[in-house]
Amino acid sequence: MNWSIPTLFMATYPSRPRWLWWGVALLIMLVGGFFLAISLLPDDELQDRTHLLLVAVAGPFLLWTLAIGGRLMAYDVMVTRIDARNETVLVRQQQWHNWACQSLELLAWGRQTGLGESELAQIVGDKPPVNSGNCLPLPTLNGISEWQGRAQLINSLLQPVSQYWQTHSLSASLTLLWQVSAESQNAADWQTLITRAAETLSLPLNSIESFPHTDFSEWLSAAWTSPFAGVQCLIFIDTADNPGSSEEAVSLLLAPADLCKQWKLTSKASLLRPLLTPAATLSQALKLQCEQQISAEKLTTGWYCRLTEVQAEKVPLACIEQETGFTSGQLYATDSVLGLPGLSRHAVMITLAAECRGDHLLFTRHQEQFLLQQLSCKSEGTT
Repeated sequence: MNWSIPTLFMATYPSRPRWLWWGVALLIMLVGGFFLAISLLPDDELQDRTHLLLVAVAGPFLLWTLAIGGRLMAYDVMVTRIDARNETVLVRQQQWHNWACQSLELLAWGRQTGLGESELAQIVGDKPPVNSGNCLPLPTLNGISEWQGRAQLINSLLQPVSQYWQTHSLSASLTLLWQVSAESQNAADWQTLITRAAETLSLPLNSIESFPHTDFSEWLSAAWTSPFAGVQCLIFIDTADNPGSSEEAVSLLLAPADLCKQWKLTSKASLLRPLLTPAATLSQALKLQCEQQISAEKLTTGWYCRLTEVQAEKVPLACIEQETGFTSGQLYATDSVLGLPGLSRHAVMITLAAECRGDHLLFTRHQEQFLLQQLSCKSEGTT
């Protein structure tokens, strides 16, 4: 588990003085003092009732007052110390909560998959499409040349980004990172196509670079430890050159939350800090995540992709154990709908979840570990 959040407990307060028992003690002391005075005082002093009461009552009452005063003082000292400690614990808990809830804002996205948008909308319905184990082609590329198809694909991915840029009248430059399956064979061609499409759509680019990580999951794991500056657009494309996965492509426009507040950018969803955990501690990791971020009962759907069969079996069990707000019928297996996953699948799953209202729980795989992430969708116009 890559979160090392310490367990912080609130100190319990000591029990208050029990006035009933202290009253009984006072009564016993008064009775005992009276009989002690009778047995010890000489007869002439016993005849003086005022003196008798002063000795028999005032003495025991003074001792009782000193005892209860000392007890109350000790209680106040302990309460003061515990209050100070608990205030420190609350501050530390809030700091860890803020750390866990640091987010990247999802501003816009473009997507092309082997299914049409109407079919994708059925994923959260009663009868989602089933394409488990299949390699789905991109229907939008049928009947056109390879070069023309690539140009059309890039343009469709960057068009939502361009619209967002123009809507907010942004003058800042954009950093664009791209990754294509089997990219080593034609990296220069893809770079040229992306550059031309960006120029056509009037996107001010700071740089266009190939993706610096092996996959999106690795990039997400590093995005919070080494945060980026400015706005970044990520493009992932699975082509027909990769026979082990469906054809699909996706673009994500992402920015740090602080930058969105500074520039007053509207966000469609927030990606909270992800958590990496081995399968053996999945349940404990999910519990920790729900304690620090969005609570389990507020999560409305769950999504997972790129998991092995053994890993996929653990997901619903962990969700049931943590009593999440969604049922097993609202836990969606993205790979079952879109076919065999490629490098784009994780980002595609995020866009699908972002189109649903509420807060969502995402599962995917990074190397041999689970990557857990919460996604909070926002209403229109939220900054």
